[in-house]
Amino acid sequence: YERALFADLRHAGAAGGALPPGLEHKHKETVRGRFILQVEEAFNAGESKENRQHDGYNRTMKVVLTDGSQTIRGAELRKIPQLRWDTPAGVKVCVRDFEVRRGVALLGADNLQVLGGFVADLERQRLDTVDAREKALRRQIVRDVRERDPDDPEDGPDASQMQGGQPRVSGSQREPQGQQGPGQQQQRQQQQQ
Repeated sequence: YERALFADLRHAGAAGGALPPGLEHKHKETVRGRFILQVEEAFNAGESKENRQHDGYNRTMKVVLTDGSQTIRGAELRKIPQLRWDTPAGVKVCVRDFEVRRGVALLGADNLQVLGGFVADLERQRLDTVDAREKALRRQIVRDVRERDPDDPEDGPDASQMQGGQPRVSGSQREPQGQQGPGQQQQRQQQQQ
C-alpha cells in the first residue's frame, strides 16, 4: 500500500486506466464506482493567477487528475479540507460516484478522499514552479516600488533616499549653520566632542 502511494501512476502500468474513456467530452453524467487517481496539480482558481498559491476567501480548488492513461479536470463543488493549493503533486485520492459537467468532475468531501503519498519528480517540478512564481511576484513588487513618483509625498522616501534608516538630506535641504536652533547647536557640539 505504501509503495503504491509513492508510485507514479503514469508509469505504474495502468494500461487502459480505471476511468471510463472520453470523460473530457461527457456532460451531465454520473460516473459510478471507486477510482484511485493521482493529483497532477491543485490550485485555487477562485483567486487571481498571482494568488492561486493561497487558500483565500474565494477558494475554489481545481485539480488535474490521472488514472495513469487518462487525464481529467476536477472542480471543488463542496469544500474538501484535505485538498489545498500546496497539496503535493502525485498525491493519491479515492474518487467515487461523481458528476461530470462539460468534462469536469464535480468533487466534494463526500466523494473525494485524500489517501496520501506523492511523486518526487512531480513535487520537485511543482515546488520549482511555485518558487518561480513567487520570485516573479517579488520582482514585480520591486519594479513597482522603483517606478513610484519620487515627488509624491504619499509614497515617502524610497531606499535610494534613505541613509541609516533616516531620510537623506542633501546640502541644499539643510538649514544654514547660522540659523540653527539652540537644541541643534548642542547636538552638533556633542557630536564634535
